[in-house]
Amino acid sequence: MRVLVVEDDDLLRLTSSLELAANGFRTVEARSADEAVAILEENSNIDAIFTDVSMPGSMNGFELGRLARER
Repeated sequence: MRVLVVEDDDLLRLTSSLELAANGFRTVEARSADEAVAILEENSNIDAIFTDVSMPGSMNGFELGRLARER
């Protein structure tokens, strides 16, 4: 399963990705919802999103989830 990890804090993003990888998940990382949207547009093989709620940029984690679900 491939998980998109979206977190603006570098240490939290790294820690989350490492923990997911240690449990058998493949991860792709994004620093913002905007970066995550670009990744989602290029990759149809993302199975889940692990996201921060409050992030800088044009949308928060809830809005990112809604957008991903619609697509």
